[in-house]
Amino acid sequence: MYLEKLTNFRKFMSAARAVSRIKPIVALKSGRAGSGDRFEPSKGPGTTGEDDIYGAAFKRAGIERVHTFAELFDCAELLSKQPRPSSSSLVIVTNGRGRA
Repeated sequence: MYLEKLTNFRKFMSAARAVSRIKPIVALKSGRAGSGDRFEPSKGPGTTGEDDIYGAAFKRAGIERVHTFAELFDCAELLSKQPRPSSSSLVIVTNGRGRA
């Protein structure tokens, strides 16, 4: 899953907790502090950034977090090499919005 921003956090968390018990969820959150953090004021003790909140929420929901597209595709490759699920459900992982 590639995620930019959540608008309905409670519904997402509820659904993610339910799904992660059955299927693994791997997430790449955009907008992480990286080269852009030099423009943010330094965080002192006791301050929590938005990225930290997403990280804690993902951990609580059982979502495995990755930090690069390479890691996301490595996880997708690893999961694709597992035995095929016996159910008729299908999940498609892509890095774009276009139709397949």
